[in-house]
Amino acid sequence: MSGEHVRAMLACGVTFVSGVPDSALAPLTGELAEGHQGIAYLPATREDNAVALAVGAWLGGASPLVFMKSMGLGNATDALTSLAQVYGVPLPLYVSWHGYLGRDVPHHNVLGEVLADVLAALRIPVVRHVMGEGTFKTALAETVALARDRGAPAALLGVPAHLAGEAHDAA
Repeated sequence: MSGEHVRAMLACGVTFVSGVPDSALAPLTGELAEGHQGIAYLPATREDNAVALAVGAWLGGASPLVFMKSMGLGNATDALTSLAQVYGVPLPLYVSWHGYLGRDVPHHNVLGEVLADVLAALRIPVVRHVMGEGTFKTALAETVALARDRGAPAALLGVPAHLAGEAHDAA
């Protein structure tokens, strides 16, 4: 493992990570599973549970991050709005954007095509990057800063490289 994700999280001060593993996020979860001093990692079985764990960690003094695939946003919406937003939790989200521009399998495209609009409706600002292109550190730093400045969630949308297309229109 290159350690790119863990190094970026440590550089941003992230100390607690939870989320639901996903194939596009395998490099991240692989690094986290190795264990790293300074980051507590607790995988979740549902995205709303990951948000609740992160809010609890924040209340305990940690600096959390939650990861999920885009389909998990539906599961996380209640916890994001009734916990993180209401109580001013600066929660960066790392979301693998399946269904980006309808370039994926049908069951990913349903939410994937409108994901940015859904996040906008939830008042969650978005930073985008193409996964695997070395932009994670910069994009994560921007997302963490947004969440902290707002005292509310901010989302880093990672477009899987195979969905980004030749023009990399998500970058």
